Amino acid sequence: IIELLVPLLSNADSKIKYKASTILYKLSINVNNNVSAVSAEVIQPLVGLLRDGTKTSKVDVLGLLWILSTTLENKVRIVNAGVLEALVSLLHEGNTQEVIQALGVLSSLVTDNPDNKNTVANLGAIQLLELLSNNADDIIRESAGILLHKFN
Repeated sequence: IIELLVPLLSNADSKIKYKASTILYKLSINVNNNVSAVSAEVIQPLVGLLRDGTKTSKVDVLGLLWILSTTLENKVRIVNAGVLEALVSLLHEGNTQEVIQALGVLSSLVTDNPDNKNTVANLGAIQLLELLSNNADDIIRESAGILLHKFN
């Protein structure tokens, strides 16, 4: 089923993209489906949706990227797909749910990876994280503080 859903992420109809990303997100909870999703080359279309998708689909896309980013191999694929700039942009422009999810994905991608840390820092994330660590939302404040600590 994953192989059938991946092409739908690039469909011109935003409703179809949203439904496909939602289903993939729900399927990704099963670890075996993570392997299938990666083998179906889902990462590049997800990054495209993250840049161009609707607000609703971005939350599911971020959730799926966060789940997929738990393995070293997937981290490399996700970063190579050009996700870091989009994630840092969401820290500045995203709604509460998007910021929380983006913080989670970034945290996963920079853990034990100096190259990703440097790239994220060079994109201006440190200043954004400092601002977010004073955010009124408890989850954003805590998540930003944890991620900021990984840069020290």
